Amino acid sequence: MRKRLTNPTVWHVSAGGTFAASNKNGYSAYTTIGRYMISPMSSPNNVERHIGYNVQFINEKGKLPGGLWQQVTSRVDLRTARQSCTDHCKLWEGELVLEQLPS
Repeated sequence: MRKRLTNPTVWHVSAGGTFAASNKNGYSAYTTIGRYMISPMSSPNNVERHIGYNVQFINEKGKLPGGLWQQVTSRVDLRTARQSCTDHCKLWEGELVLEQLPS
């Protein structure tokens, strides 16, 4: 069975970051066209109020037009964030790479 970006097991989990609400993690996945990052977002007035996830594509392989960091979507739930990554990857004909994090 071929794994897809919507499958939670293909994502590398990291700490949510400085402004993430408690118990919220960040995620990254590697593809043949670059890396996807899903970062938790919190309210500017209340760090503990989770408001969704920010999705960015890192064009580290230089295969897509545009800059290094590209916004995919923002303020969405985790399922929608993963689906946005899948749709973006399909648009640019990329494939998931199930390798471990680079050293």
